[in-house]
Amino acid sequence: MPKTDSTDIWGVHSPVVQWLAVVCLVGWIGYAALGKTVFGQTRWPDGMVDYRLIYDFSHSIVTTKTYSAKHSYPPPAIAFHYATAQWSYPVAAGVYLALNIVATLGCCAILASLIRPGGKVGTGVAVLLAFVAAAQAFTWELRSQNCNAFFLLALLGAVWCLDRGHTAPAGLLLAFSFSLKLFSVLVIPYLLWRREGRAFAWTLVGIALFWVAVPLALFGAEGIGPVYASWWNQIASASRGQADLTHPILISLHNAAHVLTGGSEAGIAAIIRSTQIIWVMVGLTAMWLAVRRDNSEATALGWLTDVGLLTLGPLATSPYLEVYHLVGLMCPAAVLTHVAADGRQSRRLRLTAAIAFWAAIALAAAPTPWRYRGAWTNAQLLLITTGAVAVCGLRRPTRVIEEAVDLRQAA
Repeated sequence: MPKTDSTDIWGVHSPVVQWLAVVCLVGWIGYAALGKTVFGQTRWPDGMVDYRLIYDFSHSIVTTKTYSAKHSYPPPAIAFHYATAQWSYPVAAGVYLALNIVATLGCCAILASLIRPGGKVGTGVAVLLAFVAAAQAFTWELRSQNCNAFFLLALLGAVWCLDRGHTAPAGLLLAFSFSLKLFSVLVIPYLLWRREGRAFAWTLVGIALFWVAVPLALFGAEGIGPVYASWWNQIASASRGQADLTHPILISLHNAAHVLTGGSEAGIAAIIRSTQIIWVMVGLTAMWLAVRRDNSEATALGWLTDVGLLTLGPLATSPYLEVYHLVGLMCPAAVLTHVAADGRQSRRLRLTAAIAFWAAIALAAAPTPWRYRGAWTNAQLLLITTGAVAVCGLRRPTRVIEEAVDLRQAA
């Protein structure tokens, strides 16, 4: 019989340890955001490479109604970026940096609320470990100052609201995440599969707001058409499914397949298709386990597992994958740390969660030539998402365990 009164993380009980974990997490985020960006060799604020582009291109697109090459943020995201660029660049950069730090801390706080193992100690370490799994993505995000943390904050906020039955804010937050990055596109129809019709309807309302009303107000009736046409050309160019070995930070599977096969079109297609088939099989398995899953409690784990899979799977095989796009790794990683921390689960399941988690960490830490990074990243993502799907589907609900204990004690 599994324990029923412990939610330790591999023997960690002390609240002091949990607070130390929180301090380490905050320090890590602060150093990643400020270490090179503010105190590095490059003079402030020139170290914020991505935000410099976001700042300049948002002004340019609003003025010319035309996208610059390889700038493929959707028009609603341009509106968000332009809203942060209403001051001189140093001031806007400082505001954006502060907001990005707050967004990252907000992701950790929401995750802590979602995965708290039984409301006992262990949450601090669990979130810190989940952050470790996505540390490379967050480090790149906080140094470059892109908008992936804002995307994840909106997505996790939607999950938090869904878990608590707040359908209107859930739909609006999901629509906002989709408006910043297209990564959450599969989560929208997923709401219908989960019979969350009201949340789906509110998502459509949010999409109408962010994709029609806001761009119309910003670009005007005459400018909105050319802006969307220009953006669509950029999306078509970025999603051609071809290798781009000249891109300095691209880690796409297409690039890795090109290198591994020596540029053979047949070989590249075989690698891409086989990897996509594997991802589809993981998705079908997740659907089967979700149907069997007892969602009477701890539905947050189910949401995190499914949302993580639906966002990371398409990204893994995207021809435009960059390191900081993978901040959503925190979702399946948090599921694994939760289950490994929950002493009410069987030791076998907790060990499975721990092995999957640390194996994914080892894959991420292994030195890998950049040209092979896309293939290596797919292996890591498949391991951690498959592990989360398995342990979430096989875990015993705490309610069932406690009922069994009560019956045993009554006997």
